[in-house]
Amino acid sequence: MFADAAGCRARVLAGRAVRTPKLQRFRLGCCSEATRRDERDAKYGSGITPVRRTRTAFDDVEGDRAETESAMKLSQRTDYALRALFTLVEHYGRGPIPIRELARRNDVPKPFLEHIMLDMKRQGWVTSVAGKKGGYSLAKSPDKITMGQVVRFFDGVLSPIACVSSSHYERCSQEPVCRFRRVLLDIRNVTTRMMDDATLAKVFKGAPVTRQEVFDPQFVEGAGI
Repeated sequence: MFADAAGCRARVLAGRAVRTPKLQRFRLGCCSEATRRDERDAKYGSGITPVRRTRTAFDDVEGDRAETESAMKLSQRTDYALRALFTLVEHYGRGPIPIRELARRNDVPKPFLEHIMLDMKRQGWVTSVAGKKGGYSLAKSPDKITMGQVVRFFDGVLSPIACVSSSHYERCSQEPVCRFRRVLLDIRNVTTRMMDDATLAKVFKGAPVTRQEVFDPQFVEGAGI
């Protein structure tokens, strides 16, 4: 026993101490009480009944937020995609625009825009040219691409609420008696027709919206408008 102790001390002093498997496990935390308890619980069960968490107001907010994802609201990706597309419409027939210039003119982070442009390239809406004088340009005539196509691709829905969406439909318990649902269905149909009729060429001919139009008194009386 003394010989073993002396030998161990000699190895330590020589800087060649060998960690035993037990010490190594201890240093890694593998033999901690918590680990042993977890292993025991996994094998035999903890014997503790899980406590059901009470639903809070925060859960309701999160649920509402998730539900809005099934309703129409232009995402940032769609917004940026449309900005870039209309810049390409303005430059149509005059060669490609560098991605850096597209990002600068439309106030879009360049890395984010690069992914969006690749998505639109896969859809056949834009084409790219490599090289120092390369960049992006429209792959189709502006009258062959609609806002409806772009919104559906990036956001997937044109309905104001999920219960009137054909592609992202979610059943509502009030469907048999709901009256205002018809108004929302009409909004969906009008929105769809307008978006599908709004080619890039046609929209580009229009004038930008003015602040006066946005805050027209006849439309701002209701909250949320």
